[in-house]
Amino acid sequence: LVVSVLAVVNQATDYRVRFPLPDDSVPSGWGVNLGFGEITPIQVKRFKEGGFRWVRRDLFWHEVETKKGVYDFAKWDRMMARLKPLGIRPIMILCYGNGLYQQGPPTTPEARKAFTNYVRAAVKHFRRRGVLWEMWNEPNNHHWGAPPNVGDYYRLAEDVGRLFKSEFPDEWRALPAIAGFDWPWLTGLAEGGNPLLSLYDAVTVHPYRPMEPETAAADYARLRALIGPKKPILSGEWGYSGQGHNVSDAVQTQYFVRQYLANLASGVPMSIWYNWNNNGPNRKVLGDNFGILTEHFQPKAPFLAAKSLLGRIGGWKYDKRLALASDREWVLLFRKGTALRAVAWTTDRKPATVRVPWG
Repeated sequence: LVVSVLAVVNQATDYRVRFPLPDDSVPSGWGVNLGFGEITPIQVKRFKEGGFRWVRRDLFWHEVETKKGVYDFAKWDRMMARLKPLGIRPIMILCYGNGLYQQGPPTTPEARKAFTNYVRAAVKHFRRRGVLWEMWNEPNNHHWGAPPNVGDYYRLAEDVGRLFKSEFPDEWRALPAIAGFDWPWLTGLAEGGNPLLSLYDAVTVHPYRPMEPETAAADYARLRALIGPKKPILSGEWGYSGQGHNVSDAVQTQYFVRQYLANLASGVPMSIWYNWNNNGPNRKVLGDNFGILTEHFQPKAPFLAAKSLLGRIGGWKYDKRLALASDREWVLLFRKGTALRAVAWTTDRKPATVRVPWG
């Protein structure tokens, strides 16, 4: 018995070594949110050009289980087949409700048990293939499917977390995929002996804001103080819509690159941008214009900026942010062996000159 237990532990450790969570090397944790359609050959071409390492996509319970106890993962099998040759790993969102058991989110005992059964079937199907499993998407807003209730969500998340702990301890899992930094929800993670932090490997947040991406640093620091130093914080979804609503196309391009870099400086190794491509052609519709590609998967300026950055520091590891006279000036050092490179920018809307203590 002791030998078999040790074998299981070693197997789990080996899997996590082969498929680790992202670190602060570039572009270990950079990725995008996918839409709901199939991954087409033109998208494969763009992924090869872009160099991203992660995609995030919903694993809809109501699509997987259309008959009680029967699970169909064919749609996601095709996605995995497209991603594997590219070395891209998926974040699969465990979501949402299923009318076979309950309208709205699974809060009844029967529906909660059925949801954990769906999770069990999904993890068995895709086990040991580098997936990061995310427990729901933005349960603190309309994505919960009913008025958000932190108690209902955490009870369901605990059921799922205990399932992972007992049956799939080697699989990576994260929660709560909160929209913004919703402090009543996030505080609940660490209050009153809540077991959730011990059942999950990472905490994901969606730091959407109208302000520049560097302003998230204070929120990350507050969250780090809340959950402690060991649990990774991941930016699981966050973007800016271009063309006249949220920001201009030019500013969207700057923010796409700066979001990833500023997250690294805050100790946040994963940055998943919303969205991979525009949802539609209307340049006046906010929701249509978050993509780094057009609706026809043609490169936009943010995509080209990412290629440019990766051409300079792809394979380099984030080292530190230099302390300068102004907090609005950013100089980040990246290291490869003994060599150093610097990436610099200002959050002021005018040119700036800085004196760098190079040493």
